[in-house]
Amino acid sequence: CEGNMAILTDNADILIIPLASAGYTSIWIDTTERVFAFYFQPKLCIGGTYKNRSSLGPCQICPPHTRNPGTFVNAVLQCIPCSNNSSTSFCPLASLVDIDLNTVPTYSQAVAYPETGDTTDVEDLLLKNMFQISSNARCLIISPLLWTL
Repeated sequence: CEGNMAILTDNADILIIPLASAGYTSIWIDTTERVFAFYFQPKLCIGGTYKNRSSLGPCQICPPHTRNPGTFVNAVLQCIPCSNNSSTSFCPLASLVDIDLNTVPTYSQAVAYPETGDTTDVEDLLLKNMFQISSNARCLIISPLLWTL
């Protein structure tokens, strides 16, 4: 057949991958024989993908501002354009549906920098442990804290 591909592996296994029509992809059929084949069974492209030509490869991802809901009974040769109102439409790469941003609630994940006493507690703990001075006279003389006075 024209356009089919056969691969011989180092284990003497043979993979046969037949050409898939536009809008379809070849699916794996498990077999225990010496010939492992991707038998062509009409399998529609999944949602968010399309295939506009006959080829050996898988379906392609719908580009931004286009969609494929994956609910069609016929082959999808191209993705459907999303809404023309790009300011309120959310239709990214591999979209299934066009989402109106006006229906999505806003949520802020920003967390303000804490200005409570928690930060000073940590600073006090660091100062206490870093500049620990014992009652020994030698420690008082060599202490940096004494030099600042």
